[in-house]
Amino acid sequence: MRKLLIILISLVIVSCSTFTSTEGPEWTREIPVRPGMVVFVSSGTGRDDSAARASAYRSLLDEIGNNLGFGVTSLYYRELLSNDSVDDLSLSVTNTYTAPADKGTIFFAMAEIPAEEYAAKQTEERAEAIERTAAINVNLGNAMEYYKANEDTKALNEILIALDSALSGPLTDSSITPEMLLERATEYLRNLRIEADNEDGVITITMRRAKGLFHPFVINGSIRGTYSMLNGRGDVVEASADALTGDRGKAVFPITNPYTISGSDIIFSAGIDEVLFRSIISKAPEGFLNDFISALEENSVVYHYVKETNGESTVIGVASYGEDGTLIENSEAYAAFASHLLKAGIEAPVVVNAIGDEEEDILSYLHTAYLGAERYMVLRIGVADKEAAPDSIYTRVEMRLSAFYADNTQLFVQDSEAVGKGSDDAESERNAIDEGARRAAGLLLSRI
Repeated sequence: MRKLLIILISLVIVSCSTFTSTEGPEWTREIPVRPGMVVFVSSGTGRDDSAARASAYRSLLDEIGNNLGFGVTSLYYRELLSNDSVDDLSLSVTNTYTAPADKGTIFFAMAEIPAEEYAAKQTEERAEAIERTAAINVNLGNAMEYYKANEDTKALNEILIALDSALSGPLTDSSITPEMLLERATEYLRNLRIEADNEDGVITITMRRAKGLFHPFVINGSIRGTYSMLNGRGDVVEASADALTGDRGKAVFPITNPYTISGSDIIFSAGIDEVLFRSIISKAPEGFLNDFISALEENSVVYHYVKETNGESTVIGVASYGEDGTLIENSEAYAAFASHLLKAGIEAPVVVNAIGDEEEDILSYLHTAYLGAERYMVLRIGVADKEAAPDSIYTRVEMRLSAFYADNTQLFVQDSEAVGKGSDDAESERNAIDEGARRAAGLLLSRI
């Protein structure tokens, strides 16, 4: 009880020296003492009542924050302005007074907080704020040490950890703000330069600083590569892999996934902890991270990946079927498949229009017409069904890619499907076949 009395007396002394008025109710000139309550009085001026009220409420929260020992204005200003109360602080505005002032209005506000809750908030929240601020200072120190050691992505990660903490609650150091930390993180990011090259068939990424006399290499730099791949059904999905640079700022990017699509782009960017970044996004105001995300995109590089695959001594027969199951000779499937193989970097396979209604018939034809090959493959594409929609038609095609050694031992069989859209039957079917051929080329790439 003695502690609460000291708090009440100190608040009255501090506040009484701040707010005086020659007009208006007595509480605007002398802060009242209410049993069991901590009372605050603030004033603000503005061009009209609304602006003056906003100024007074901001001043009120500033005063409360100063007495609690941590900043509350940024956390609760909007709530107080909207509700005349702050639930988390058990704060309620109990009196207001407005009077004319030079070039506008002066607004007085009196607010109360239960003394016991205020004392508890003063200890618990302040302890958390002190701990949070201390942790951020450690992060800032670590970031500086990493930067001196040319470990820029580690420095960036420390700043992002600090930013996540700063967005989690109040701090005791007014010089540390989420805005300041975000600006520093963005600066670190913009100072990175990433290059990608193919050295002896291996993708090599180099990371260095964009600034500085000699553009020093970034050591232990985290680099993320995002690329397209095929899943087991032949659907295109996004995937990623990480790499770390060595003493010379270089890293070898591992393309170990056999389903990676040749002829697609790999986007290399600074590696950022996804869990940490999702946490930051969940706490940040809308639009707060726009500059940082823009910097991440601007500093990324695009590498066109082509897998050099030797298809020599491979014969591929392509057979296309209409919706009624009839074999279509000289169909667009053959040309589309050959084109996508070329784009995927698969060299030297023989691709032909196949003749035959069944797989065995096609294989027999290929063996007869193209003796001496090591592998024979059959791609069968057929129109499964069509569906009309407003202003468009959808066609679904089914594919089966089968591979056999010269002795007819089966190597693999892969089924997939694709959908195409068009304004009429012909366009819809053409687009579906092209998409099916593209997927089939990707499936073939993953197998040879």
